[in-house]
Amino acid sequence: MKLENLGKISILYVEDDKTIQAIFANILKKFVKNLYIAENGQEGLEKFNKFNPDIVITDIQMPKMNGIELIEEIRKKNKSIPIIITTAFNNIEYPIKAIKLGIDGFFIKPIEDIQGYLRNLEEKAKNIIAKKENRKKSAIINSIMENFFDVTFFVENKKIVTLNKEAKNIIEDEDIEYFLKKVTPKIELEKLKKEIIKYNNNFYAITIEEYLQNQFIIIMKKLQ
Repeated sequence: MKLENLGKISILYVEDDKTIQAIFANILKKFVKNLYIAENGQEGLEKFNKFNPDIVITDIQMPKMNGIELIEEIRKKNKSIPIIITTAFNNIEYPIKAIKLGIDGFFIKPIEDIQGYLRNLEEKAKNIIAKKENRKKSAIINSIMENFFDVTFFVENKKIVTLNKEAKNIIEDEDIEYFLKKVTPKIELEKLKKEIIKYNNNFYAITIEEYLQNQFIIIMKKLQ
């Protein structure tokens, strides 16, 4: 079973039963990048604030602060972090409250399907990493679009994903497909090296960075 994405994330594991905690902590430590362990909700909240983990796994019935109270506090700070509860279902009221607070899953104790448990975490880790990459890409694109005063395009799979104001001005009267046919095939042919490509009598284009396969930026400068 491949768990390559788990190795890139951090998990906060909150469990007051020391036997259960030891068993699952030993399992998780083998796969995750960072594992933070807490014995009750209060300690869990402190470690959540300190370490900002990617996933929270918490028991429900605990001293000092129970799992529901912990989830309520976490949701005040982070609406989207995946939260998984572990419960013996002694009281159906708690899982129902947790679901209303927007948990992302639950496991009934004792957890016997360890592989299923890990597969579930791996899938969540995969989604987290994809979202992080998208946020990173968006931040880079937005920064470029805000700070480059030359004509700038972000191209993905031969489609313009976004463009700045200067770019809109030069192609507002021109078919975008024509622009892509004229410019991007030449860039691909040169394997995205920093090659100057003449676009028309007024502009030349130059790629500045390839991000992923079929994703790159085109900067167009006016010819002097």
